[in-house]
Amino acid sequence: MSIVPRQFLEEARRLVFKGKTSESRAYHAIRHFKRSGKIFPLKPESIQIQTHSFCNGRCLYCPYPELSHKLNQGKMDRELILKIADEVTKWDTLRQVMLMLQNEPLLDKDFFETIKYFKILNPRLNLATVTNGTLLNPSVIEQILNSSLDELMISLDAFSKQTYEKLHPGFSFEKILNSIRLLSQLKTDRLSVKLSFVLTRQNHGELPGFINFAQNNRMGWRVMHVLNRANNVNNYNEFRFSRLTWKSLKLRLIYKYFYRACALPFSNMSVLFNGDVLICCNDWHRKAVIGNVNSESLDQIWNGEMMNYLRKQIIQKRYREISACSQCTLAQLCL
Repeated sequence: MSIVPRQFLEEARRLVFKGKTSESRAYHAIRHFKRSGKIFPLKPESIQIQTHSFCNGRCLYCPYPELSHKLNQGKMDRELILKIADEVTKWDTLRQVMLMLQNEPLLDKDFFETIKYFKILNPRLNLATVTNGTLLNPSVIEQILNSSLDELMISLDAFSKQTYEKLHPGFSFEKILNSIRLLSQLKTDRLSVKLSFVLTRQNHGELPGFINFAQNNRMGWRVMHVLNRANNVNNYNEFRFSRLTWKSLKLRLIYKYFYRACALPFSNMSVLFNGDVLICCNDWHRKAVIGNVNSESLDQIWNGEMMNYLRKQIIQKRYREISACSQCTLAQLCL
């Protein structure tokens, strides 16, 4: 009798993961670790790099405004960036380098030089970033279009002046729309541009207008439910959109029945400006540091004793014992 549910789950997995290479890789990485007790020889499929730790935003569901005054901030040494690039560009299975982590990447005056260096070392590598879009003036847009950046994600999260400026205090709704329109007029098909929408209680009614705007400007879009990942979001229940959608149902299916564990430590790496490597890109409080690139290679950290110990706890659903995971809504989906 137990064979039928297993067959059903495998068929459901194929349907849910159809065309989703990233999700499928994470699934197989978790299964590999369960069988072998180690992640080797698998390597990360993506890595996020914080070339600096600063942001010009005060978004309501972002912990940066509070934590920026409590935690050390800074810019990554050039030598460290080069060291990371020299290592990761040799990974055959690396899918993407995300030059953004808990920051606004376009504040980095060396951002485009960093893109250039990664691309010289490995022209096939996908280079991406996520920006709040407020710095997209004509000069920056020209630099983006002349660079080797492959993917650009712009956080919009609303489609009315009132909601946008409530969620993003200090930012101008008209300004970011004008910048997106200008980028749309100038961009070529070489650069993939998507608009991002974090679904909250405040903005859910504006989703159709957001999608229509993205389509009219020849851009893709991404919609995500706001999640209290790593217990980062103050007053989470004020933003939580509790209505069931296909997105939220799919996320629950994937984590509870297919992954059966948080996938991030099995497929992703996150490096802070000072070289610290986090177990999770959402660990804004820096509670689970698993190594430092100044003293170890990324390979050593990825396959290291600390990382594998935490992976075993995650496989065993012992999230409460990991400070960065204990109250994470993503981890709770796996229980």
